[in-house]
Amino acid sequence: MSKRFVLCRSAFLARFVLLLLLLASVTFILLPACTPSASAAGAQEFDPEGEFNVLGDPPRALSEVSTIELLRDAKKSFYNPHAGLYTTGGVTFRFKMLSVTRAKFTFTTVPIKGISYSFTGRFMRGGVYAEMDSDQWGKPILAGKLSKFKGSQKVAEANLKFSYFGGT
Repeated sequence: MSKRFVLCRSAFLARFVLLLLLLASVTFILLPACTPSASAAGAQEFDPEGEFNVLGDPPRALSEVSTIELLRDAKKSFYNPHAGLYTTGGVTFRFKMLSVTRAKFTFTTVPIKGISYSFTGRFMRGGVYAEMDSDQWGKPILAGKLSKFKGSQKVAEANLKFSYFGGT
């Protein structure tokens, strides 16, 4: 073998080894970024769609409040025409403003005959509520402060708890 061939072969092998090392280091740098982290893998999906019923007896001034319905429309929005606060008399106060996260759930309703409601609270657990075991129904899952207004004047307010109902 000629000296030149040996030098070219050595240079080629050195470059090849360098390229392999470079690829290996890139793989070790990028691979963790491409795989879910432990916190992301353990993150629980949250979907509270469903019916939430008042637990216990609300104060007399809020005794007409029965249910909060969180229902999605075809666009996956909670501004479904059937969503809102339901009374024991069958009146539905539709959502005017609505924000739904696990940590904070707030809404105000569209007034009917001058009466409206607002709520600020939180969901007490995560998960997909429609997949919840029925033995969990009836237990507190939503808690917060419900206020009732006549015009712009607050006429009632109470801290309430709600249970999830996923029945038929």
